[in-house]
Amino acid sequence: MSIDMVRISGEKLVGGEIPIMGYKHAAVQLIAAATILREPVRLTNVPGVTDVYILSEIVKTAGGICSFKNGSLYIDSRPMRGTRIPSELSQKIHGALYLIPAFLKTSGKVEFREFGGCQIGDSVDQGARPIHHVLSVVERFGGRFYVSDDGVVGICSEFKPCTIDVLSYSGDGNGPLVSGVTKTAILCAISCDHGESRILHPYLKLDVLELLDFIAERGFEVRRSAEEIRISKRNVGSGRWSSNFPHRIAPDVSEIMTFITLGVHTHTPVILTNVDYRAMAGLHAELSLLEAMEVPVEWTATGVHVWPRQVVQSQNIVVTSTGIYSDHHPFFALMLTHGRGTSTIQELVWRDRFAYLPGLNLMGADIRRDGPTITIHPSRLDRGGQTVFASDVRAAAVLLIGSLTTPGTTTVTGIHHIDRGYENLFAKLRRLGVTIELLEQGAAP
Repeated sequence: MSIDMVRISGEKLVGGEIPIMGYKHAAVQLIAAATILREPVRLTNVPGVTDVYILSEIVKTAGGICSFKNGSLYIDSRPMRGTRIPSELSQKIHGALYLIPAFLKTSGKVEFREFGGCQIGDSVDQGARPIHHVLSVVERFGGRFYVSDDGVVGICSEFKPCTIDVLSYSGDGNGPLVSGVTKTAILCAISCDHGESRILHPYLKLDVLELLDFIAERGFEVRRSAEEIRISKRNVGSGRWSSNFPHRIAPDVSEIMTFITLGVHTHTPVILTNVDYRAMAGLHAELSLLEAMEVPVEWTATGVHVWPRQVVQSQNIVVTSTGIYSDHHPFFALMLTHGRGTSTIQELVWRDRFAYLPGLNLMGADIRRDGPTITIHPSRLDRGGQTVFASDVRAAAVLLIGSLTTPGTTTVTGIHHIDRGYENLFAKLRRLGVTIELLEQGAAP
């Protein structure tokens, strides 16, 4: 049975406690880094999401060892000899792209065809996300790529340290390439056997900081500031961590924002557990904005407490690579429908990331788009019986949350995206009293 839509109702919604999973975007980077290191690595607090399962399977198809159970992932890439990233796997997720440096390090060669993930790229590209920036960075470190009858082939006999300026891929430090360039450069830097690599004007959000902390634990020399990252090979393998002392992945900041949004939109008290200081630091921009909106969010020793509030202060938000995450702008759009007046959000990272708007508006929101900017008018999501379509992970999440205030039921389609960004989201919603019926693909809404 193929499940791609749900019928959902929030009429029995109550407050409750929700455990937060490990950060998916950090997990993707740490799996790639662990593969490059060619030594046993254990990661804990790993989320059971599609990306983790598929990345593990790709490593195994190339001869590596991956074992994932109860949030613990063991990786040993020493037996890896394979060169092919199977397209039947990579087309399902975007994160497989970051295994390109890993395959080049372990085998000297990589073969691939396509990568998937959320289609949040430019509309002129039908939403396809770019990959040329990743290949360009790898080439700067010594890799070469050419097109074959079966796709793209990459070769690299030796990674050589270099300097990467992220601004050369994005003149103002924004846009969709900044994150990928920084992450790829770090992965290539730890693939170098000698010398120091520099990354100028880097993207420094939680997923990158987790990656830097991880490689420092493994023995790399890492120096970072807002202006640059310096990475060199010290005595790798002599770090204070081994497979017996695992790295615990930081809490998922996007899941935290998901449930904060649920609390604000439905006026329901929620407590979020399994969080730590890294999540609080990683959400600095979001928490500052929530404070300006007068949203009562309290961080305590027991977790994050979200308290009900009927109205929030309106805001004018600009989404940049150093501000709130682009992943989180749909959540702020929904929360700001409860604003005292008109709000705006200008998206400067993924400028066409507005596929969630038709669904919210069908349910009663009054949000209007003009290019990369939306204007949010105070409105109530109170139209029940709608069928709305989700085209990416965060669109699916915000439509599910938005539907909780509509009378009766709402049908959300395209729900398969949820498994790429959330672990047990439906079970967590049910803990709060949400009624969810999974519908087989093709069933009548």
